[in-house]
Amino acid sequence: MAESGDPPPTSLSEGDMLELLSKKYDFLPRSSDSGARPKVSPLMSLSEQQPHTHFTYSPVPPVVVPAKVPKMPLFSGDQPTPRSEVSFYEWRHKVRCLRRDTSLSESQVLQALRTSLRGTARRLIVSLGDAVSVEAALRKLELNFGELSLKGVSMREFFNLAQR
Repeated sequence: MAESGDPPPTSLSEGDMLELLSKKYDFLPRSSDSGARPKVSPLMSLSEQQPHTHFTYSPVPPVVVPAKVPKMPLFSGDQPTPRSEVSFYEWRHKVRCLRRDTSLSESQVLQALRTSLRGTARRLIVSLGDAVSVEAALRKLELNFGELSLKGVSMREFFNLAQR
């Protein structure tokens, strides 16, 4: 066996090689399979190992999963109600149901509301700006498409005004 100060021998026996390697590596016992090679594991800890100098850190951007926006029926406010659309009352009912759904955020409900509007109804909501809330959008549409009695005008007053 060569000493640490001697140059390494050019050919080693298997026993000498195992003895040299056992000083650096911990050999696990052989399995019952004959001819199986011994498994080795390094004795030094990960902190003692040399860091990889070729590795550069490149942050991975977070994966943004788009929120599922519920599908809403179309509404424009046109009279008579077009075939592909629903009345204001049906549409408002759907929005109210979505608002009660705790699995949906205010943002998801607002996005569903915006994508369901067409024509006059869409123009009314666009006029409110991009920071509008669901509540403000519903109020605006209620004033324009809701029942007359909800607008502060009774049916009797409406007919009296219409006859003048």
